[in-house]
Amino acid sequence: MPSIAIPLPLFLACASPDTDDAYDSRGGWSDADTDTDADTDGDTDTDSDTDTDTDTDTDTDTDPDCAVVCDDGLECSLDLCDASDRCLHTPLEECAWPASLPPDVVALASLDPDFQSALSGATWDPVNRKLWVVRGEGAAMWRLEEDGSGGWRIDDEWDMGSRDLESLVIPDPIGAPDTVVVMVELVEVIAQFDASGSTAELSKVWDTSDYLATSGNQGSEGLTFVPDDALEDWGFVDGDGKPRTSLLGMGGLFFEGTQNGGAIHVFDLSASDDSFDEVGVYQTSRSDVSALEFDASTGRVYIWSGGFNDLEVVRLSSVAIGGGIRQFDTEYIFDYPGTDNIEGLALEGIEDCGPSGRPMFFTTDDGDARAFDVYMDWPLCGK
Repeated sequence: MPSIAIPLPLFLACASPDTDDAYDSRGGWSDADTDTDADTDGDTDTDSDTDTDTDTDTDTDTDPDCAVVCDDGLECSLDLCDASDRCLHTPLEECAWPASLPPDVVALASLDPDFQSALSGATWDPVNRKLWVVRGEGAAMWRLEEDGSGGWRIDDEWDMGSRDLESLVIPDPIGAPDTVVVMVELVEVIAQFDASGSTAELSKVWDTSDYLATSGNQGSEGLTFVPDDALEDWGFVDGDGKPRTSLLGMGGLFFEGTQNGGAIHVFDLSASDDSFDEVGVYQTSRSDVSALEFDASTGRVYIWSGGFNDLEVVRLSSVAIGGGIRQFDTEYIFDYPGTDNIEGLALEGIEDCGPSGRPMFFTTDDGDARAFDVYMDWPLCGK
């Protein structure tokens, strides 16, 4: 298989301007000021310098240092830190596109001529460092890997039959890295495949069509999976406002976005049979969802709205907006200036951030030479 060379980013470590500070496991900076200043200047007087200089102030250096780490460099957002020194961002206005644009991106469509037609979904497996993509009409699925020389090569490929597949996700990259869950457009079902062999074997179907209304050719197009630990850590709640994680054995919840109205329906799918629960409905900022990707490195969900060419980034926390519907807390809405029919996105984690950012992958339906691109400089690299 041919490969495309991509300059891999250099890895950066965040540093505090206070060299006495130490980075703690929560993602913030703690005051490690353990100086041993005991008045050793040779003065033999009896003043032990213990009158007021005990350095027991409560300033832990978390405010300025957390602000430095969380500063995204964008004027369209307000950057804050929560009680656990995690970055939070509040939108001030719609953001201009912060990364490169074609032709200043890396094209992967030449790796396989079939990439250039009806490519519809992508997802990144950060554990095994695999990139998965799927095609709708003339359904097929590919797994790509880094080629060791700064580029990518096709690792495997599967014929997926006559299904119109629109999105895919790897729910358990550690325990079941070859188990792929896909969404079938307009039929409005979620299907699970075993891709451990040369043929992708259908193992389970969850019929979610009663919850996902279609309109003409407008139906579900985005699917992603959020693990239980992220749901708990970031304050996810169900439609009734109650904390919720998976109850049916999958280890997380599935988020399914639709072009028909722009809502995300969250489902708890059973690991043992075709049963499931609808957990809640969450409106996005646009009336169209064409792709979803959960960024495990930051706990954010990326929402592509193809009808508007906008990219929304949200936290898992939400607010009630009436009628039993909630809305996720938005951090950014980026305005993409192109008119491409982008239907899939994948994003490497912040551990892959280099001086210019980290790689983001877009797949475009009928995009020809621009059907599969890597944007090497996605700038959001704070936790």
